[in-house]
Amino acid sequence: MADLELLSILKRSVDAWNEWRQTHLRPGLRPDFSGANLCQLDLNRADLRRAVLSGADLSGAQLNNAVLAGAEMREVNLSDASLKNSDLSEVDLSHSEMTNINFEKANLEKAKLVQVVLYRAQLSRANLNRADLQYSDLRVCNLAYANLRQANLKHAVLTLSDLQHAELRGANLKGADLRSTDLSRATMGGTNLTRANLSFAYIERAVLQGSSLRESIFVNVDVFRSNLNSADLRGAQLDGTDLSTALFDPKRLKR
Repeated sequence: MADLELLSILKRSVDAWNEWRQTHLRPGLRPDFSGANLCQLDLNRADLRRAVLSGADLSGAQLNNAVLAGAEMREVNLSDASLKNSDLSEVDLSHSEMTNINFEKANLEKAKLVQVVLYRAQLSRANLNRADLQYSDLRVCNLAYANLRQANLKHAVLTLSDLQHAELRGANLKGADLRSTDLSRATMGGTNLTRANLSFAYIERAVLQGSSLRESIFVNVDVFRSNLNSADLRGAQLDGTDLSTALFDPKRLKR
């Protein structure tokens, strides 16, 4: 349950909260705002490192340039909130509602985002390196230029999302739904796409060198000038996909 005294200071102003935290918060203590109603608040530049915000309502809140590293934020409502350029490294946002959220250029490295709703989220140029996004709803998201290196996207739904120029080397997309996703010029060397559904995806000029596409649905995929050298396509459904337009050595292509 939220600490009412701390909640009052935070709601007074960000400057009041940051000053109080710097001068009064004892080392090791975690500010408790769990279950608090913080919707629509201006929390830009707030220092909420390691705060407990689980179950809080932050819908429509402004948290641009805020520091939330290591915060506990399970089951929060962040729909329509803005967290541009914020630090959310190692934060736990599992099971949270984040429709229409703006995470542009945010740092979500090693963040836990299991089974979250990120429908229509703005994540362009966000850092999701080694983030855990398995079983999450990322439909119609903007992930252009995002860093998803070694991220766990197992069984995530990314239909109609924009992943142009995204960095996905070493990511786990096993069983993911990537139908009609734009992966043009994305870097996916060594990516696990086993049993993923890539029907009607755009993968023009992308790098899939050494990736696993085993038993994937690779139907009607645009692979123009993509690098498929050493890609593993054993058991993949390839109806309507013209691999002759891709760049690869047929003798090295695993089938």
